[in-house]
Amino acid sequence: MVFQLGYVASDAHKLNVMLNLNQNGTLNAVYPDIGSVLQLNSNGTSSYNSMQEVLKMNTRHGLTGQFAYTWAHAIDQMREYRGSIPFDSFNLALDKGSSDFDTRQLFVGYIVWSIPGSLKGPKILTHGWASGWQCKLPHGTTLQLQRGYAAAGLGSSL
Repeated sequence: MVFQLGYVASDAHKLNVMLNLNQNGTLNAVYPDIGSVLQLNSNGTSSYNSMQEVLKMNTRHGLTGQFAYTWAHAIDQMREYRGSIPFDSFNLALDKGSSDFDTRQLFVGYIVWSIPGSLKGPKILTHGWASGWQCKLPHGTTLQLQRGYAAAGLGSSL
């Protein structure tokens, strides 16, 4: 049996963010008659941190298996697809939060049983068979609720 424990981290910079240039920093439109003026910038950031544990069982009495648990958190400034617009293009920190794909806890595992062969019957039918089980249990995927807003140049939602 082998037990592994690890820490995994990632940090990304210069990610694509779509900004609305028709804002003046107070959520008002600079040019109210124009609407949104979008610009693709590369000033977004993201981070990922996790603790990962793995337990591996070598073949014993025909059983082989592996179980893994991950406790993680992914944070970024983007929502949905990369084309979404921040709440305030002059303050990206307001949009910092859990990533859309953030899965806080994840358990995966499998067990394989190599069925012992029989001395009776053709070898092709009585040897080399196995039965297996696997599972994936994610927990904590983010559910994002939005409250409506109607600021000039931003439109409205909900």
